[in-house]
Amino acid sequence: MSKTNAKHLPPEVERQAFSIDEWRARWGFGRNFTYDLIAAGKLKSTKLGRKRIITAKQDREFAESLEVEAAQ
Repeated sequence: MSKTNAKHLPPEVERQAFSIDEWRARWGFGRNFTYDLIAAGKLKSTKLGRKRIITAKQDREFAESLEVEAAQ
């Protein structure tokens, strides 16, 4: 039996959360830069036990903040 993981989800299933590595790969950012964004409060994240994740809502809020910054 195969293990369930995001790579095997049907295309219509939208991701609800990303690990730091998944999120930074999605945006093309480095690990240190990503943690700098979190430390500066520009990117919100959530701790689940020892793991830090970025929810789909937090990802959208980050993208919207970039658009607002660019418009100024």
